[in-house]
Amino acid sequence: TGSELDNLTDRELEKRIKNIRVYARVSPEHKVRIVKAWKKQNKIVAMTGDGINDAPALKQADIGIAMGLSGTEVAKEASDMILTDDNFATIVKAVEEGRIIFVNIRKAIKFLLSCNVGEILTVLLGALLGSYLYGKSINPLTPVQLLWGNLVTDSLIAVAIGLEKAEPDLMKKKIVNRGLLNFESTIMIIFQGILIGFISFTAYHIGYRQNGELLGSTMAFMTLTISQLFHAFNIRSEHYSILKIGIFSNKYVIFAFVLNFILQLGTIIHPFTRQLFNTVMLTPKQFLVVLLLTILPVLVVEFGKAFYKE
Repeated sequence: TGSELDNLTDRELEKRIKNIRVYARVSPEHKVRIVKAWKKQNKIVAMTGDGINDAPALKQADIGIAMGLSGTEVAKEASDMILTDDNFATIVKAVEEGRIIFVNIRKAIKFLLSCNVGEILTVLLGALLGSYLYGKSINPLTPVQLLWGNLVTDSLIAVAIGLEKAEPDLMKKKIVNRGLLNFESTIMIIFQGILIGFISFTAYHIGYRQNGELLGSTMAFMTLTISQLFHAFNIRSEHYSILKIGIFSNKYVIFAFVLNFILQLGTIIHPFTRQLFNTVMLTPKQFLVVLLLTILPVLVVEFGKAFYKE
């Protein structure tokens, strides 16, 4: 009760807060103390209220939630969220929606960063290994090709990933890290980027050995961009196989994939785009090599997910 809280110091309340479940006859000051005590335990505190006396605690909490129908204007002003239907079940839905947004932002960032790591590594391998393999330092990708990959291919897919649905166990997971990226995510970004960079440079090497720099650059460009399209399916879930969440469950990713794939083919089909992107037409055999290389990262990541679940 409020009188019992008055007899407790802040430090004593912090020690006992986890064992207290129900409060009665508490004042606005008591509510603020309760919120602060929970925050001292490194907990994310949500506070619901509808009256003027709830406003200080609503302001103090990490998430202040006011009643939309019965709540006072003062309580609403002090809150971060307003329940328009005064139904506590709506809080759960709001938390789920917030988690979906947070997770999808993280997925989009991971996708963009891993793709950029792949692009950087492709160029870096050309600079480092060019003299050893070809007798001169080479650049597997032209500036126009890099711009195309960043501004068109990556952007459309990243937006589609941001519209991903909730994963099966989203509400069962305990959020242990508030940051967008943790150590595990960083390692995966680097690893997946290395895969993309490795297969892109491999494609360049195959093309160069067959018919020189122009073919090598074309095969590297096609491998890089198409592998990024396939990579989007890896990113859609951190731990679940694409077969479990459903290949076609996100229609936006499918649309972006098909559109980007068609646009990418256009860079080698029409004479004008071949001149613009400094590419050549690939034979069916060469294009098959590109496709086989682009699928490799998907298989590696899918195997990694299966191993992780085990």
